[in-house]
Order: sequence, then structure tokens, then C-alpha cells
Amino acid sequence: MRHKIILMLLGLMFSQLITAQNPLRFQGSIDVFKKMEVPSGDVTVITGSSSVRFWTNVAVDCADERIVNTGFGGSEASDLLYHLDAAVLRFRPKKVFIYEGDNDINSGKTPESTLKTMSQIVGKILTSLPGVEIFIIGAKPSPSRWQHQLAYLELNRLLKSYCAAMEQVDYIDVWFPMLNQKGKPKPEIFVADSLHMNPKGYAIWTEAVCPSMQ
Repeated sequence: MRHKIILMLLGLMFSQLITAQNPLRFQGSIDVFKKMEVPSGDVTVITGSSSVRFWTNVAVDCADERIVNTGFGGSEASDLLYHLDAAVLRFRPKKVFIYEGDNDINSGKTPESTLKTMSQIVGKILTSLPGVEIFIIGAKPSPSRWQHQLAYLELNRLLKSYCAAMEQVDYIDVWFPMLNQKGKPKPEIFVADSLHMNPKGYAIWTEAVCPSMQ
């Protein structure tokens, strides 16, 4: 009986792992992206995980109606790579802002493997859209994931170095502006889950991100 229970638990864990790694779990969001109207003029796309998805006022905050938000919550860099055509390329943007890596580190991926996937994303965008400007938003600090602090800092270091070595690719830091004087995430800028941001958090992102959208 004990062995049967163990096998059942292992099977459940395996099925959950497969589901979590399946990029098709985002098909509902991707179908929405495919139906979105492409704005005229110079389009800016901002994409990534839930920190982008919940920035619903980004076009207002950054004062540009040509900003398209294709964030899909829970995504990792590999998911964006898989859905890059629908989330980014179909809009033929002049600028692309990417926030991925937060969920990657939390799910156990290394900073190095996350950087590798991010570089594949950048490479595909540059190949498909010559002349595009790409901005990688570094991982944010959050109280609920503070145990991964060192991994996030290493990821941000790798991303910053990668961007510095690339043409048409820039790095945007949101880590340090979101810390208090004690070097911890500011609790007042997060909602109850201590992971996602409230308007005070997005005000910091507005100052950090919007100038590059002009």
C-alpha cells in the first residue's frame, strides 16, 4: 500500500511538472495576441511574465498609444521563445521590451541556462527584424522570492554583460530602485502575495522603463 501511495505521488508530481513546462498552456493568451490589431506607425512591444501582463496601463504611463502589451503570466523565457511569432514578431515593432527570468529562477533554472534562452530570443528577433531595438528588463526583487536573491543578482549580472556586448540590445535595471535603505524589497510596492506589484511598484517601473520607449 505504501509503495502504491508513493507511486501515485510521483505520478502526480511528474504530471504537474510536464504541465508546468508545456508552452501550450498559454494558448488562450496566444490566441488573443493573434487577434490583436497592429497599431500603425512605430510600434513598441513589451512582453514577458505577469509583471508585464499586469502593467495594464503601460501605454498611458509611458504616454504612447502604440505600445502593445503581450505579457502572459507564469511564462518563462522558453515559453516566450516558443510563442515569439505571436507575442512579438507579428507586430513588426521598432522596439521590444522583454521581462523574463523571474519565473525561470524560481522554478529551479540556473542563471546561465536562462541567459542562453534569452540570447536565443534576442537572436531570433534581430534576425527577423533588422534595425529593431531590444531592451531586457532585469529581474525584480520580491519578498516572496527573496530566498533566490543571489541567483537573481547573478542573472542580472549576466544579462547586463550580455547586453553591453551586443549592438541594438540594452539592459534596464529595476532591481535596485525597488530596494529600501536596508537592501530589501520595499514591502509597500507589492500586493498581498508579495510578488506582484501595486501602482507604487509600477511607478518605479515607469521611471525605469518609459524613458527608453520615447
